[in-house]
Amino acid sequence: MTIAREENDERAEGQTLKAIADIQMETKSDLAPIIDGYTRAFKIFQKIKDFNSQGSVLKRMGHTYLGVSDYPSAHKFFKKAVAIFQKIRNFRNEGRAYHGLGMVYTAEKNLIEAIENYQKALKLFSVSMDKKDQLFTLNHLAEVYRDSMDMDNAINAYEQGLALAKELADRRMEGQMHWEASQAMDQFGE
Repeated sequence: MTIAREENDERAEGQTLKAIADIQMETKSDLAPIIDGYTRAFKIFQKIKDFNSQGSVLKRMGHTYLGVSDYPSAHKFFKKAVAIFQKIRNFRNEGRAYHGLGMVYTAEKNLIEAIENYQKALKLFSVSMDKKDQLFTLNHLAEVYRDSMDMDNAINAYEQGLALAKELADRRMEGQMHWEASQAMDQFGE
């Protein structure tokens, strides 16, 4: 970061601040320095009008607040990220922000909103051709359908995910989809 400051490279300084906050978040550091790092990075990205990085920081802040069960804050930051990614037409990251909202609604047990946001994410991942994100979203969507006792949609989402996992040769997700689909069938008496 010192070099970025000496070189007057604000983009590099913002990326460094975000990377430090990402590491702190992954290592479960105290919340205050994580939010401070993201906030400082966001301000730099605002100053240099780097909208994609602004949205990425907001999305990470949403995940940070989700991780500490501060759902109102998580909502706020994911929604701001959605708005930025819509503005710049970054479908993949818009989908990821909607996926984050789906995770918040799932944690809050608001399953209808969770389903709606996961479905929005799936549509955007389809447009962006991001099959890996489609796979993870299908898995979360199936779990929410299962939690809401909607067997048909749960099994359908698991089957779609299983086909996608096979296509991607993702053995871990393929096994997980098989396992969860069998658990759903047991739960529903199939």
